[in-house]
Amino acid sequence: MKLTASLGLVLAWGGWSELFVVALAGALLGAVYAQAASARRGTGGRVYVPLGPFLLLGAFAAIALLRL
Repeated sequence: MKLTASLGLVLAWGGWSELFVVALAGALLGAVYAQAASARRGTGGRVYVPLGPFLLLGAFAAIALLRL
């Protein structure tokens, strides 16, 4: 939660579009990883995936792409 709040504060300073892109990119990266982990695990059990690392990856990717 601390990571989400600090990312939101820093990225909203640049504009709402950056904040939206970062949130979307982080969610999509996390979803792709969760699908791959679920497929590898098989039909049994749940897969728990932390969202923080994917939010950071999404933030780095979005900042790199939007700042070009």
